[in-house]
Amino acid sequence: MATGVLALMLLVSQQAQPAPEAIREDARRVEAAYERAARRFAPVVGQRTADSRCDEIVGRFCINFDVEPAKPPEEPPRITDARRAAIDSLRRQFSVLPGDPAVAGPLVRLLIEDARASEAVAAALTFDIETTDSVHGPLLAGFALHNAGEDSAADAYFTRAIEHMDSAQRQRVRSLDWLLRDGERDRYRDLSPEERESYEQTVWTLSDPLYLTPANELWLEHVARYTYSRLMERVRVVRDMVSWRRDLEQLTIRYGMPYRRGRYHGVRFDQSGIVEYFHPEQLTYMVSDFLTRGMPPQPPPGEAWPLDPERPRSAFAPPAVRNMDDFPHQISRIPVEDGWLVRVDGTFGLDTLARVPPPPLPGDTAQPPAPDPTGIDVGLWLLDMSREAQQVATARELHPIEGDTVHVSLVLSAVPGEYVYSFEAFEPETRTARRARYALTIEEPESGVRMSDVIVTRPFNGDLPGSFESLTDQPIPQLVLRRDSTVGIFAQAADPGPGTYEIEIAVRPADRGSVPGRFLRWLGRTLRLRNEPVPPRVSWEVVHEGGPLVLAADLALTGTGTGLQIIEVAVEGDRGRRGLGRRLVKIE
Repeated sequence: MATGVLALMLLVSQQAQPAPEAIREDARRVEAAYERAARRFAPVVGQRTADSRCDEIVGRFCINFDVEPAKPPEEPPRITDARRAAIDSLRRQFSVLPGDPAVAGPLVRLLIEDARASEAVAAALTFDIETTDSVHGPLLAGFALHNAGEDSAADAYFTRAIEHMDSAQRQRVRSLDWLLRDGERDRYRDLSPEERESYEQTVWTLSDPLYLTPANELWLEHVARYTYSRLMERVRVVRDMVSWRRDLEQLTIRYGMPYRRGRYHGVRFDQSGIVEYFHPEQLTYMVSDFLTRGMPPQPPPGEAWPLDPERPRSAFAPPAVRNMDDFPHQISRIPVEDGWLVRVDGTFGLDTLARVPPPPLPGDTAQPPAPDPTGIDVGLWLLDMSREAQQVATARELHPIEGDTVHVSLVLSAVPGEYVYSFEAFEPETRTARRARYALTIEEPESGVRMSDVIVTRPFNGDLPGSFESLTDQPIPQLVLRRDSTVGIFAQAADPGPGTYEIEIAVRPADRGSVPGRFLRWLGRTLRLRNEPVPPRVSWEVVHEGGPLVLAADLALTGTGTGLQIIEVAVEGDRGRRGLGRRLVKIE
């Protein structure tokens, strides 16, 4: 009798379960209902006018780049409620078909949109275990892990997924076509398979947002955007929604998932009235013109940070970083007996509003919190461009936090060559990062004295340094200088040999202009028709007995012209040997 009851219960249970196809259809219906609500209840964000122009047109879409990005609208509660209702339904379907991509994909995607990344990870890992699909299982797991900020694990899952792809899929996910500018894209397509592989490896290495982190977040984001495209192309098209085509996939690969949606005033139930916003903190990490322009050198003082152009080809905001900004610094090449040193000096300003606790209330006798034992993670990397941007030297340390501004100085050994250096810092409590990454050439002079770059410092006031090691925190990272200020000037020559040397420090305009222009300025000064300042010069003579020759003096900038100027330190020995060090500054 008991056996009969058990059999009856199993039969009833089996009959109560809907067929897999019915569950899949219900999942599609639930997902579509959310997409319909997300557009129907999108908030009004403005009015489209007849003269509205596009900065760029991609297929069916008009792109506008805001110099000062407008704050995206807050999501209306009705959209949030619709998404959470869809998640609840998809969870029930997932409990029955945990290995079905038609159920797992929408569930994971909507959990991520709802900022429930840990739940998305749990669902995606379950799907990877249950499914027989060796590509979509790890792809969805990597997608969830990346959005949860677990990039080391995401990297492993994405790697496994790509290994199981066929050649066409693998080429599609690795392609850089949409991320490159027009001239670069043409040259990229002309590369042989071997050259393309080398190019992709180099570009992805140079485009990694931070070498401080264990994984390449931009590459992982690229694969995550590919995964999102595969999820969205399966979504049923509803009213006020466009079908998923190559133009939408291109925008996704370039800018990621929409951050918010809005609607133009007076436009309803028409996809052309929908406005999609991308993350306002995104920056352009992708090196999109490596073959045509190469990695850029450090920009002149006062110029815009290249990671934040007005019209980015692509953009990304690393989830682990709340704020990324330029890292003011001086990079200096210093010759030594057996090669060269690369020294970087920079300052990291702490986000005191986010970090420092408010002052105690009057009468509050509570003890202040103990100092945070953590510090700022800082590093300097040197990448050899003759070896596919391979990292050949690294200096890294945990810098203690003292005050609201931290001075960082790091040194690496190097040999002559073409490099890219990356100077980075990350403060974990406020998730604030700084980065500077530029091309650097180290070359031996054909003849003469081997000279360092000029290092601009705070005034020495008579306490002259004996070597570059004794500069400590004196170098000035921001080389936009006031015309009424005084600065310290430092340079060092590798052992030029015993003898008498004439030293001169001078300032000259970075752009001397045309020959006729220079002649007219000379004529104006000669005839006293121009009241042009005479650039300052400092000179002296030194008897050197041997070893490195240290050149240091204070220089008053009164009398210099404004704009970009070059500070030069020239050395000439009694045997005619010469050397010259330079530094570009901006005088205001």
